[in-house]
Amino acid sequence: MNRFANRSALRVYGAVAVLFYGMVALASPAGALAPQPIDASEQGPLAFVAMTVMCVLFVMSLFYMDRVRQRREREAEQRRTPSE
Repeated sequence: MNRFANRSALRVYGAVAVLFYGMVALASPAGALAPQPIDASEQGPLAFVAMTVMCVLFVMSLFYMDRVRQRREREAEQRRTPSE
């Protein structure tokens, strides 16, 4: 099975999802979302948990992107140097 076909299909699905969510965001009324969904002065513990989750997701995304970069560099190195 061609792995590039899966990547192009993934890109198409990703582009459709981004366009869909963009349209939903633009179509919603401007005042529909609160400017500050979590108020730390009233909901301190919830704000702490939300900030912790956001920071953990950010760090995890950095590790994931670095892993992808390292894998691509290994694949490129393997293509450049033919193994005997």
